[in-house]
Amino acid sequence: MVLAGFWKHNIIGLPATAVLWLLLRDWRAGARAVLISALAAAAGLFACGMIFGTAFYTNLLTSRAYSVAIS
Repeated sequence: MVLAGFWKHNIIGLPATAVLWLLLRDWRAGARAVLISALAAAAGLFACGMIFGTAFYTNLLTSRAYSVAIS
């Protein structure tokens, strides 16, 4: 479980670092990667909306309640 906690943070950090490195090294290649990723994410969200209907977006944007109370 501890290893999973350390790995979870790398899911964002590693790709973000790679994109930043690519943007600094070759901004056109970095911009292309960011554009393709944004289009893929938009297509995925659109596909989920078509499959699951508007309830998908409603549930995706629902605010979450967090509490430290033990029930």
